[in-house]
Amino acid sequence: MHWMGFVELVPIPKRGLAMRVTEAARLAAGDSRAIVAQPKAKRGETVLSVAPEGLVTLHRPAPVHIWSLTAFADAEALRPEPTFQLRPGSVGRALGAGFDLDQITGYLETQGGGALPDEVTHLLREWTAGYKRVRLRRLAMLTPDVDTGLDDLRKIAADAGLDVLDGAPEGSLLVLLTATGEDAASAEETLLAALRASGYAGQWTLDRQT
Repeated sequence: MHWMGFVELVPIPKRGLAMRVTEAARLAAGDSRAIVAQPKAKRGETVLSVAPEGLVTLHRPAPVHIWSLTAFADAEALRPEPTFQLRPGSVGRALGAGFDLDQITGYLETQGGGALPDEVTHLLREWTAGYKRVRLRRLAMLTPDVDTGLDDLRKIAADAGLDVLDGAPEGSLLVLLTATGEDAASAEETLLAALRASGYAGQWTLDRQT
């Protein structure tokens, strides 16, 4: 009810919260005497603004903006203007879904028409570091039965759009696999398909302990 703007909450020391029914609630209830003033957007007003404490106020609400903000901020209130709060949990939720810090700050700066407050930039970086996300990429080591096949394999990898990395053991190639998130089978299939197309039979090596 508070988020919809139907009630206002005021904390009273040592007593708790006081609630007041708003004009928006009276209007929703069908009271013809209720009057709700709709704020008019000013010419040149930005889509949103960000306060130093991380409160995002949406001045020109649209589904696309609300949807975008809920990806990395918690909805606080709908009236008189929609507000969202940046928190460690909300930013962590976005990072876990695959968003980058640059995407979050870029969106806020673009829609806000300028740089973020220094306090917000510091908090976002701190929360990102605290999330401790580590980016992973898969690679494969190719070892032909004869050394003369290395040049051929290097060309096959290049034609498939795969990068060959330095530092492979003698007689082998290190190939960086296509980034496909958590789908390991899809990442490996690109390389295996390229090998099959050139007549090679890929065989995974099993470590044998003695």
